Amino acid sequence: MRIATILSIALLCGSLTHELHAQVGHDLVATDFEFTPSLLTISSGDTVRLFLNAGHSFREVSAATWNLDVADPGAGGEFSPTDSLVEHDFVVTTPGTIYYVCIAHVSMGMKGRIIVQQGTIGMEEQGSEAGRIFPDPASDVVHIADDPRIMRVRVADALGRVLIDRNMVGYRQLDVTRLPPGRYELILLGRHDAVLQRQSIIVQR
Repeated sequence: MRIATILSIALLCGSLTHELHAQVGHDLVATDFEFTPSLLTISSGDTVRLFLNAGHSFREVSAATWNLDVADPGAGGEFSPTDSLVEHDFVVTTPGTIYYVCIAHVSMGMKGRIIVQQGTIGMEEQGSEAGRIFPDPASDVVHIADDPRIMRVRVADALGRVLIDRNMVGYRQLDVTRLPPGRYELILLGRHDAVLQRQSIIVQR
């Protein structure tokens, strides 16, 4: 499940920044073989400031993998270790729980969770849905009910990275076969990139 890139590094998805308007900032620090705090509760649309000290990493995993204290397989967002302190800023837009570990030190219990509660971002758009999105879960194609207001569609992972951004004029099917299994946010846009609807979808094989 994914987080936004990012970041001071550059992923903090510029393409989403004007839409998400993060409400609150939260610090998450990886040092001394632990994440502090190991349990972080935020609202969708909030910014997480992740500070990774030298040698530590961040990998999103499934709940099952997290419970086994292993790092593989990954399930979404990942930040690799470096030789110095690095800050990664990301925006989480989809409610749910993000399970993550330090790849090298998960066997030592270096892991944590981010609980994302429903915030107010996009609620005004969601109150008037643009169209039905189906199936969910999807394996190859997502169908979007016909609505002349829909101009574009974006698909973001749990870290907020935009993986698909395409014109939808004249189209009502979205190919998701290249997306790895996981949860994503599908964003329907109208004229001038106005957000019409946001919906969480699951891609599975």
